[in-house]
Order: sequence, then structure tokens, then C-alpha cells
Amino acid sequence: MRALATEPTESTYPTDERNEGETVSADDWTDGTDEPEPPSALDKRVDAKRPKKPDAMVQGSEVGLIDVELWPDAVNGDIVLNEVSEAFVRYLVLPAGAADALTLWCAHSHAFRAFICS
Repeated sequence: MRALATEPTESTYPTDERNEGETVSADDWTDGTDEPEPPSALDKRVDAKRPKKPDAMVQGSEVGLIDVELWPDAVNGDIVLNEVSEAFVRYLVLPAGAADALTLWCAHSHAFRAFICS
């Protein structure tokens, strides 16, 4: 069992026999300056593609969902589940039984509030 470092800025990482128990400080992970690195070419291209408007659809934005109109007639669940399973088989390469498992998971995710235990 290895000993834990006593200071929060140091920790012990045994990586192999040559440096077993070598103490690594937080300064070893940085170049010692607090200045951020200049943006890379990829960072510049990503920033150029990101939307600049605050009302654009970005992470943290409100998602507007439309109300779903319920099917007017009774639905035969057996037929619906078989059709969903067949769609999984048609579009995905899956091991045996996986299409049925995915189908049941989809059905469960839509009706989980109807059950006491999920």
C-alpha cells in the first residue's frame, strides 16, 4: 500500500521500479507561469464556427418541444414493439436479442413513470 501525500499540492504516483514513490508537485505539471497558452489553429477555427449571438441555440439554451397529438385509436403494443425491433434490425448490426432489448428499453423510457420500480 502506498502512502498518501500530506500536502494537497503534492501526491505520490508509483509508476515503475525506477521511480517508486517519487513525489510529484503541482509545479511539475505546468511550466511555472500563470499565462494561458496562445490559442492553437484548431481553437481559432472552433471559435470562428461557434455562434456569436446570445439567442442562438447553444448549450444551456431552452429547448422548445411541441405538444404531441395522441393517436386516436387503441394501439396493439405487440405489433408496435415488433415493428420497432424490425427497424433496429434493418438499420443496425446487432448481436442476437439486442434489437428486442433496445425495443424494450425504448418502450420503458416512454412509460417509466407508470411503474413503481424501474
